Amino acid sequence: MKLASGKITSPSTIKAFINEHVLYRAEGEQYVNMIRLINTSDNTVTFSLTVLYKEIQLRLLKNNYSLAAGDVKVINDKFYLNDLEEIRCSVSLDNALHYIINGGNVADQVNDPTVNVNVDQSSYASGLTVFTSPDSFTGETFFNAYFDYDTADLEFNDCIFRGVCYIKNIGGTITHTNSKGGLIFTNGDPGSGLHGYFGLDSSDF
Repeated sequence: MKLASGKITSPSTIKAFINEHVLYRAEGEQYVNMIRLINTSDNTVTFSLTVLYKEIQLRLLKNNYSLAAGDVKVINDKFYLNDLEEIRCSVSLDNALHYIINGGNVADQVNDPTVNVNVDQSSYASGLTVFTSPDSFTGETFFNAYFDYDTADLEFNDCIFRGVCYIKNIGGTITHTNSKGGLIFTNGDPGSGLHGYFGLDSSDF
């Protein structure tokens, strides 16, 4: 389940000091099982990512972590938060870093889709799997997949998208028929049944 997502847009530096942005504040007992950070700028971004447990702040990555232009950093380590504990980020460049945080309520984690997988589907792509062929899929289930295409038409028929998927086709159209799921980042038209961010500039992901 998506807990939070967005883009850091407030001013990131004041008098040479880097501000800390609150990416997520827990409501009750929560777990986090994925944080995805996407550098959508043309420059390298330096940032720090931490968890604030009451009065103790712990780093999730080494301090001043560098992410090159267009790169993605995924953190799959599972951790737990109590009420009002926070995930925070300080970033060196404004309007550059997108974030997605997945997880859910501790009481509901038995239904975590990253644990309970529908293995009856004809295929299951795990991790951030990159696809460049074929240009037509039918009845497939994808989990954290990246489709990077330059073709006249990229087609998905009766497909299911889980986790976070990226669908890019710079050469033509992207067609969905009876597909469902998401979160989807795409430069195409999603049609119905899919959820995410659509009509993106293909150079942004």
